[in-house]
Amino acid sequence: MNGYFYILTTIDIFVLCFMCVLTRLSESLNKKQKRGFLLAFGLIALISLLEVVTLKVDGLPKKFRWLNIVSNYLGFGLTPSVCICLVYVLDKKTKLRWEFKLAILCEIVYLLILAISIPSGLVFSVSQENI
Repeated sequence: MNGYFYILTTIDIFVLCFMCVLTRLSESLNKKQKRGFLLAFGLIALISLLEVVTLKVDGLPKKFRWLNIVSNYLGFGLTPSVCICLVYVLDKKTKLRWEFKLAILCEIVYLLILAISIPSGLVFSVSQENI
């Protein structure tokens, strides 16, 4: 299963890079839209790589437990940011509206709650044996 997942992630990264090139070359997107799309594509690639890291370190010696926890935390924590980036792209206004700022605040609160929940294993858990 892991080999198949690694191939899918490689294809995902390749397609995201291709989309970044097309976004940069686009003449119909403004600077703000390009920035938002590139950030969204970069976040998706990062989240995909973090998932690979969690698979690679799962079950390794205990000294890699911290890497497993950080990778899971960032993977779960950054996922809503992709939506925020896409809303940023679709928003026609150049100035950030209060609703958008509220969405960013919700993401920050989510990251804090996720961090606080790590010891309890409410969202994800990594055992002392790094599994």
